[in-house]
Amino acid sequence: MTKRGNISRNHSRSKKKSGDRNGEADCYLTLGAVYVSVGEYDKEREHLEKSLAIKKEIGDRNGEANCCINLGAVHGSVGEYDKEREHFEKELAIKKKIGDRNGEGTC
Repeated sequence: MTKRGNISRNHSRSKKKSGDRNGEADCYLTLGAVYVSVGEYDKEREHLEKSLAIKKEIGDRNGEANCCINLGAVHGSVGEYDKEREHFEKELAIKKKIGDRNGEGTC
């Protein structure tokens, strides 16, 4: 684990301890980015799924869409193209539901 990863992991623990669910979810996203940078796609996916679960729990639809696009990308990185498409379609559906026309255009 890199120094950045250790800092992010500790930050995630403090957010969890303080009850900052959104901050905790964002830390999991950051940890996912650290893991992808060293090619650990399973750990990246694990952290993205944790973030997604929290984003759903707190009703952060934009955050949920962001997790979906990141999960799609990790599946694409390992050749799981059906799962990649599934996550991108989920992101698009969320963007449509919340009326994010710009977000729809980038899907």
